[in-house]
Amino acid sequence: MNQPRRYPTRLLFICTLLITALILPTLAFAESAKDLTQRLPGENKMVVGLEVGAVQSSPLYKETMAWVRTQSVVSDILSLLETESDFNIEKDLHSLVMVSPEIPTGVDDLSTLPFTIALSGKFDQDAITKAAKTKFPDFVERKEAKLTILGADKRELGFIDGNTLVVASGSKSYLSNTWKNLASQKSTHNAKFKPILTDVVAEHGGWILIDSKSMATGATKGPKANLSALAFRMSDKLFLTMLSHLQDESAATQAVQETEKLKAEAQSNPMITMMGLGPLLKNMAVKQDKSKLWVTSSMTELETRTLLTRMRAIAERSQALQTKPALPRKTDTAPSQSSTPTSNSGAKKGAAADFN
Repeated sequence: MNQPRRYPTRLLFICTLLITALILPTLAFAESAKDLTQRLPGENKMVVGLEVGAVQSSPLYKETMAWVRTQSVVSDILSLLETESDFNIEKDLHSLVMVSPEIPTGVDDLSTLPFTIALSGKFDQDAITKAAKTKFPDFVERKEAKLTILGADKRELGFIDGNTLVVASGSKSYLSNTWKNLASQKSTHNAKFKPILTDVVAEHGGWILIDSKSMATGATKGPKANLSALAFRMSDKLFLTMLSHLQDESAATQAVQETEKLKAEAQSNPMITMMGLGPLLKNMAVKQDKSKLWVTSSMTELETRTLLTRMRAIAERSQALQTKPALPRKTDTAPSQSSTPTSNSGAKKGAAADFN
C-alpha cells in the first residue's frame, strides 16, 4: 500500500519557519509597557505607561502625540531620535514608561521631579549615541556598572540593551542607584502596582498609576484608596477608566456614594460646559466591585477634539500670563468669546461607558 504523501506537512513546516523568521525581528524589540514597568527600579509612587501600537490606529493618536511633543523632556528625546537618526516614531517606537518616586502636586513641581523614562523600540544605538554627543556638547560619557551613560548636570541617558533607551533625571544618588539597578536586572520592580496594572492593562493603551496610600495623611477625610489609576483606550472614540483600590468594601461603598454626589453637583457647574467636559459627565457610570471603585466614561472623536482644543487654549493662556507682567486691573479685559471654540450641537453623543 502506498504511503501517504508528506508534502503538505513539509510545506506547513517550511511556511512556519518562514513566518517565524519574519516575525522574530519585530518581536525582538517589542517590549510592552507592562514589562518595562517591571524593569524600572526605585521606590516609585507614580507610573505612566503608553502602548503605542494599541493607540496608533485611532484618529486621535496624532492629537495625543501632539500633546506628548509639548512635554519638554519627551520632546527633547523624540527630537534627537527623529532628526539625528533614522528612527521613525510611527514604526519604531513600541512602548514608553515613566516612573517617579514623587507625585507632582502642581505644575511647578514638574521642573524638579525626579524620573526615569524607558522607551522600547528599534534603535540605531551607535547613531543615537553619536548624535547625542553632537547635539549636547556638555554631555560627558561615564560608566555605571556595565552600562555606558551620557549626561550632564542632573539628566542622563543610556541603553540598557540594544532596544531599550532610558533617560533619567534627578540627584546624583538617584541617578547612580537607577543605573546600578538597571544594570543588575536581578529583580522585578514596582510590584505594588501589579494588582491595579493587571486590572487596566488588557483593555487600555495608556495609564497613570498612583500610590494613593503614600499621599494620605491623618487629616485626610473620607474613604482612602491604596492605589489609583486613570487609563484610556482610543479607537474612533475615547474611553476613560478611573479605578481605585480602596482599603475595604465599606470604603468602596462610601466612595460610590460620594462619586455619585459629585457627579450630580457637577452637572450645574458652568465650567464643565466651558471646558467641553459635558459628554464625559453625561456618559459617566459608577460601579463597585468589592473593594474596587470603577468610574468609566467615553467621548466621540469630535467631542474629544473639542476638549483637547479648549484645554490647550487654557494652558497656553495660563503660560502667557506667567511669562508677562501683570497689567493694572483697570486695563484687564475679558477674553473674547470668539477665541473659545464653539461646541457642535449636531455632534454625535459619546458612547455609553463600559466596564473592563
